[in-house]
Amino acid sequence: MPRAAVPFPPLMGLLVLLAASGLLIAFAGTWQLVRGTDRPGGRGVAWCIANDRPCDPEDLGLPADRWRDRVFRLSRGEQTRGYEIDGGDPDGPLVLVVHGHSAGRHHAMATLACAVPVASRVAAFDLPGHGSVQKLFSRQGLREPEDVAVVLGQLLAERPAGTPAPPVVLLGYSMGAQISLAAAAGPLRGQLAGVVLLAVYRYHGEPIRAFLREHGLPWWPFQPLGDLFTAVRTRGASRFDRVEAAADVDCPALLLSFRDDPLCPLASAEAIAAAIPHARLEVFDGVDHTDFHLREPQRYTSLVQDFLRSHRP
Repeated sequence: MPRAAVPFPPLMGLLVLLAASGLLIAFAGTWQLVRGTDRPGGRGVAWCIANDRPCDPEDLGLPADRWRDRVFRLSRGEQTRGYEIDGGDPDGPLVLVVHGHSAGRHHAMATLACAVPVASRVAAFDLPGHGSVQKLFSRQGLREPEDVAVVLGQLLAERPAGTPAPPVVLLGYSMGAQISLAAAAGPLRGQLAGVVLLAVYRYHGEPIRAFLREHGLPWWPFQPLGDLFTAVRTRGASRFDRVEAAADVDCPALLLSFRDDPLCPLASAEAIAAAIPHARLEVFDGVDHTDFHLREPQRYTSLVQDFLRSHRP
């Protein structure tokens, strides 16, 4: 005689449905967060035009014979696009600009413009996951310090034979600032004249958590799951604290931060500045992230140019 089917309690069915839906939402949200940070794309020409920003050296008023489109090699052999600009001071430093997350070589133009008159050369390139190299994954600062070192090596190798190497200054903003900090403390330690850090942050997850909060998205469970996935994939390398690296920076550093930066807390910049042996922190009032050149353009230009002039040979 067949056994009677055991009825499934309606409440239990509802709980199972809710649990399955919650897991699906958590997985989908985490996947979108990880995918968005790994391959952000970058603010390219269209974004710059729509926001009335310069998108190439020509938009800075530079004649065609003073700048070049470049192809650089990254640390694992991949190619990336960039710009190289002849500066206004032949004795000035070589300035290598490292852009932030979701930015790129086009977006960097407004930030680097003030460096051109006092530098011998200024260069910017697309980091992995951005601009011309969107097929690669961004590692949000875990592997990019080696990319910076390789690109800089190519720029230095191109100087005329017999001429001394120019002093080198890294200028990084947001994610590019913590990448520049890691490069100065790691592969480029002992090779830099200075480093400019705009809106630097301390921990890998700081700007991500702030981004979720700013857009009204729940921090839990998306970021903890995303952090766990990234930590496993990078074998724990994403659990960095840039204050630890700051102590190994052996060149002068200029740090600029907004007092109420919604993405990169001022407290992080203060801790990093305190750890760097020779650092100066300048705080800008306002709620902003990296647009120092828009909030207080004269002060921003003066601070950056004075710092670069101090590193002429």
